[in-house]
Amino acid sequence: MNLRDPIISIKGIGNTKEKLFHTLGIYKIGDLIEYYPISYEDRTKSISIEEAMDNHRSLIKATITSNLVTRKIRSSLSITKATARDHSGNFQVVWYNSPYIGRTVFAGKTYYFYGKVNKSFHNIQMEMPEVFQLNAEDLFSFIPKYSLTKGLTHKDIRKAIKNVFDKGITVEDYLSQELINKYKLMGLKEAYEKIHYAKNREDLTRARHRLIFNEFLEIQIAFRSMKEEINNDPLPFFLDDNRMNQVQELLNILPFQLTLSQKEVLEELYEDIRRSKQINRLIQGDVGSGKTIIAVIMLFICLLNGYQGVMMVPTAILAEQHYEYISNLFSKLNIGARVGLMTKFKTTKQRLEYLHKIAAGEYNLIVATHGVLQEDVEFSNLGLVITDEQHRFGVRQRKQLSNKGKDPHIIVMSATPIPRTTSLVLYGDLEVSTINALPAGRKPIKTYSVNTSYRSRIYKMILKEISDGRQAYILCPSIEMNDQMNSAEEVYEKCRNGAFKDIPIGLLHGKMNSEEKEEVMRAFYENKIKVLICTTVVEVGINVPNATIMLIENAERFGLAQLHQLRGRVGRGEHQSHCILLTDSKSQKTKQRMDVLIQSTDGFYISQRDLELRGPGDYFGFRQHGLPSFKLADLSKHQSILLEANEMVEYILHSAEQEYIKKKVLIAFQYKLDQISMN
Repeated sequence: MNLRDPIISIKGIGNTKEKLFHTLGIYKIGDLIEYYPISYEDRTKSISIEEAMDNHRSLIKATITSNLVTRKIRSSLSITKATARDHSGNFQVVWYNSPYIGRTVFAGKTYYFYGKVNKSFHNIQMEMPEVFQLNAEDLFSFIPKYSLTKGLTHKDIRKAIKNVFDKGITVEDYLSQELINKYKLMGLKEAYEKIHYAKNREDLTRARHRLIFNEFLEIQIAFRSMKEEINNDPLPFFLDDNRMNQVQELLNILPFQLTLSQKEVLEELYEDIRRSKQINRLIQGDVGSGKTIIAVIMLFICLLNGYQGVMMVPTAILAEQHYEYISNLFSKLNIGARVGLMTKFKTTKQRLEYLHKIAAGEYNLIVATHGVLQEDVEFSNLGLVITDEQHRFGVRQRKQLSNKGKDPHIIVMSATPIPRTTSLVLYGDLEVSTINALPAGRKPIKTYSVNTSYRSRIYKMILKEISDGRQAYILCPSIEMNDQMNSAEEVYEKCRNGAFKDIPIGLLHGKMNSEEKEEVMRAFYENKIKVLICTTVVEVGINVPNATIMLIENAERFGLAQLHQLRGRVGRGEHQSHCILLTDSKSQKTKQRMDVLIQSTDGFYISQRDLELRGPGDYFGFRQHGLPSFKLADLSKHQSILLEANEMVEYILHSAEQEYIKKKVLIAFQYKLDQISMN
């Protein structure tokens, strides 16, 4: 029996149960073994009834001292009771609708009882306990509990896993005994077994450690292998130092000076192509740090070398903004730039004509949305791919784009600053460059956290900004009415009939179709809408320098890093901007999080604090990146294990074992990627 065998090959699983396991994403024996418990019942120690805590589950050794008595209360309810005693006192055991319990439990016999203890002034009771013989196998261990689906029980899953190990499962541990000993790891097969059947806490801890280590190790080896493959690819174009004068001409017509940080990132990119190395780099920097101009300069160099460049962004309106900016800038320079915008077309004929021009090289710079990923989009000589706002594009999307050229340079841009340990996982196939300073003269956004009693004052503040020609966002956590929080639709109705009834306001949310969303965003961009009531769809893909207020309803509902991203929708122009975090939450944790935002505008610091305070959750979007989600590993809790795994990766990639280990890891990793596609 091996990990790739179908689960129907396990004793006790027929067609009906197989389908139930499939609903949990369990198709192969390996899926079952890696279907880890979500919690455990600690039955490693029995205690006395006196020691048992009220409303807690406990394991107690006791003797039944009375006959079992069953009473029928009504047609649908019967109660069976008996008295039990241990060395510390008496208690009652109670079972509901269990008339057959009398066939296994007898007066005068001693058993282990496991169940919830209820203590009142006059009575101690254990309800619906499981009963074990004194020599039962399941005693004195951690009993796993799993996420279930209707028709499957914890016992079904435990039994299936037990049958696998009883029959004998082949688990190949790709790490040598030398490495296992060096890093004090448990063997892989033993870890798989102990995560489900641990007899003590030490076994459980060591099993979890090995499996967490494996998750980090696999993803890092997979990414490092991708990086090596890319570094061996032929170079599309290189930096000709003779052309640097033309690059300087571009820099001379910019209405601003590059920051030192921008220059350092540019130099890293220059160095890549000077060394005949394919660019495969993430540029991360806070909102407004000046990533776009770096992209424009690299597109300029691409055109100078006679290649096509493509810039992919998440929304049509942002594509239009980039298209206008790049077209106007490049028209001032004699480099033969033919800039195309690929968003939507009125007719199929119009689209096909456009695709023909791209394939023929008539457009040598294309600004586009995800439509550029479609199979029928071909380039004549693609040399550079830039994806903007990376957290909306995953590994597979950027791979699709790179496949459209003969190994083009790839630059990924993200306004989502992430801690170093996280970048090892999410961007392990990329080199990372960081812009860590904002352009000179940029006014920091003022941030406040207040409760809803301030609402009327906030609205007056918004009206004052609008009278000065500015605009505002009011952001809500949900679309439709909800008892727990303010919805976009509800706030929109109140605003247009109340405080903002005399000014044009708009509504934007994820349930609107793309045409409706673009129409609203365009109207806001053109200052036809003064106040935009919206959901988190504005997190990326809109740039309105005239907007100076971001009011966030129910701010406690968002993660720190996401709040920072939303705050970044304002503060893009010359005027002072404000972010107001509205929350009635009195929780200390909420106050902690709001204080971080009030005190700092540093996205890297905020991102690290977010990781510490609430864990990665789905903010880093593993599945969104096209990556398998971790089953046990947690980037906020297991950073030391991640760094240990990274150390082992470095060792493996410089050892004689590397080809064998890489091969085994990549097979396992590919299976997980295929599972994502299938699901």
